[in-house]
Amino acid sequence: MIDKTKSIKDQAFQAYSLRNKYKAEARLMMNDREAAEALNKADKNLSFDELVQNKMKRKNLTKEQAYKDVINTAGKTNKKVNERLNLE
Repeated sequence: MIDKTKSIKDQAFQAYSLRNKYKAEARLMMNDREAAEALNKADKNLSFDELVQNKMKRKNLTKEQAYKDVINTAGKTNKKVNERLNLE
């Protein structure tokens, strides 16, 4: 669903947007509404720029490498959230 004809930054933004969309939809479908609300409070979405800056700092990446990392990790689950919900 990522348009490979776009710049790497635009592709990363598409991946970021899709991840947040599907994460929100998954939380809406959760039967345990209290758990869903707790996740929404504890695991808030960073802005795209915050996410890129966080990846650059935490993983010592260039901006382009951070964009690629956004794309590569957008389809992966969050281990901390999975552990909190006993999904692993």
